[in-house]
Amino acid sequence: MSMEGPLEERDWKYMRRIHDEMLHVLCRRINYKAAEIAGREFGNPHEHYLELFTHVRESDKIVADCFNDWRRSNIHRKIRALREHDL
Repeated sequence: MSMEGPLEERDWKYMRRIHDEMLHVLCRRINYKAAEIAGREFGNPHEHYLELFTHVRESDKIVADCFNDWRRSNIHRKIRALREHDL
């Protein structure tokens, strides 16, 4: 798939078809890390909370960059974000 010019119909259909799967993979990754942070038994609970808060805030931006406003007209930008986050 070329990163220049309009996206071919078959490529757009493919991207729409795998959208939910990629979103689930990303959310699973985010949730796993959040559970790891929240489940720490040793150390400072307030520091864990702050780390969890930061993780959720940064993760929300990643989800938005990759999946919000999923349209054919901006799919090339979304593909770059997906690649940047190993999806």
